[in-house]
Amino acid sequence: MKKISFIILASIYILCSCSQNTRLWRIQEDGLYGFIDSVGNVIIKPQYKYVGDFRSGYACVISDIQLVKKNTLDLKVKYGYIDTDNNLVIDTTNIAVLTLDQSMADIPKRFSNKQLNFRDFPFAKLDLVDDRFIFQDEKTMKFGYKNSEGKVVISPIYLSAESFANGRAVVQDTINYEEAIKDGKLDYTIFNKCGAIDIDGNKVVKSEYAYISPFAQNKNTWACFLTHNEKYDTFQKQWVLIDENGTVLIPPSPMWDHVYNSDEGVYVGQISTFGLTYYTFIDKLGNSLTDYDHNGSLQLSFGEDGKSEVLNDVTSFSEGFAGIKGQYGNKSAWYFADINLDSNFTPYDSLQRYSEGLAAVKQYVDESAALSLRGGSWGYIDKKANVVIPYQFTDCGSFKGSLAYFKKWGSTFDIEGYINKQGEIVWQTKKEH
Repeated sequence: MKKISFIILASIYILCSCSQNTRLWRIQEDGLYGFIDSVGNVIIKPQYKYVGDFRSGYACVISDIQLVKKNTLDLKVKYGYIDTDNNLVIDTTNIAVLTLDQSMADIPKRFSNKQLNFRDFPFAKLDLVDDRFIFQDEKTMKFGYKNSEGKVVISPIYLSAESFANGRAVVQDTINYEEAIKDGKLDYTIFNKCGAIDIDGNKVVKSEYAYISPFAQNKNTWACFLTHNEKYDTFQKQWVLIDENGTVLIPPSPMWDHVYNSDEGVYVGQISTFGLTYYTFIDKLGNSLTDYDHNGSLQLSFGEDGKSEVLNDVTSFSEGFAGIKGQYGNKSAWYFADINLDSNFTPYDSLQRYSEGLAAVKQYVDESAALSLRGGSWGYIDKKANVVIPYQFTDCGSFKGSLAYFKKWGSTFDIEGYINKQGEIVWQTKKEH
C-alpha cells in the first residue's frame, strides 16, 4: 500500500450514512484528500484540496482556498459536493468568504505547507444538511441557500449564515451601521441581529440575539442577547434557552459567559471570574447543579462520600456521562460522572467523550512514578470503566462509525491510522522522523 497521510476524524461531528450502509473516512496524500471504507480500502482517491465528512449522502469538497488579505482570518473558498461514488453532484465553483475562529488562525499557514492534521472540519458551515447548503453572492457578499440541485431556494439576504441543524439555520440580518452608531460608539445591542429560519426561509426566531448556537436534536438551543449598563457603559450577556420557534424556556441569566448545547438535558455553563474560567452543569430548568463559592471556584459534591471537588474543566454529556477535571491527591485528574453526577473516581490524565459505547482515556500516571518523556498512553474503556483496548497509543480519537483514529510514536517513525472496536488496525501509514 502506498504511504498515505490522513486527517483526523472530526470529533464534534457524527459521520452519517453515505448511502444506506456506507460510511467513509477521510485520508490525505501529498496535500490532497480522499476517502477509505471501514476495512481500509481507498474508495475515493485523494484529489481534493480539502473534504468534509459525508452527511446525508454528500460530502463538501474544496477545490481552492485563498487568503482574502494577508494576516487575516478570512478565507475565500471554492467548493462543491460529491456523492459516495465520487460523482460531482454540485460543481466546485461555489464561492464563500468565511471568517475562521481564532483557534484556527494557523490554518492558512497549514494549507500552504500542505499539513492539515486537526480534529475539526473548519468549514463545517458548508455542510449540505436538510437539502440546503450556503452560498454567497459575489456582488453583494450576502449569504443564502441552494438545494442539492444547485437551485437558489433562499435568497442571499443575510450578513452571515450557518448550516442547517435539525430544520433550523442561524442567520444574521443585514444591519444599518449608521443606526448602530450612538455618540460615536457602536451599540452592540443594535449591531447584533441573529435569528433563525426554517428550510423554506421563514423567520421562526426573531433577530434579536447577539449569538445563537446550532439547534440540538431536541430542537432547543441557547441564545445570548446583550443589555447595556448605562452607568458603567458596559454590555452584559444574558443567556436564554429557546425552542425551535423562539419561545423562551429558561429565563435570562447573566451568570454565564457561554452556555453549551446538549441533547441529554444537562448543559454546560462557562463562568469567568478573577481572570479564571470555571464551569457548571445546568439542568432543564436552568438550575445550576454545582455550587459557586466566593473564592472564584466551582464546587461539586457527589459520590457516596459526598466528596467535594473544584471543577477546573468539564466536557458536555455524551451517552450518559460527562468528563470532569478536579484534584486527585496532589495532582489534577479527569474522571467520568453519570447524569446524576455520581462517579467511581477512576482517575485519568485526559479523556474524550463516550461514543458508540467506548471512551478514549489517557492512563493516569502519579507524579511519583517513573515517567517517560511522553507520559501515559491512551486506550479505551467501556461504560463500567473496564479497559477494553489496552493503553498503547500516543494519541487517539473517538469512535465514529466503528473506526477510530490512532497514532503511535516510534524511535524512527510514527504510525497513524484507524482501528476497529477490537483494537485491530484496519489502515495505517508510517511517517519517518
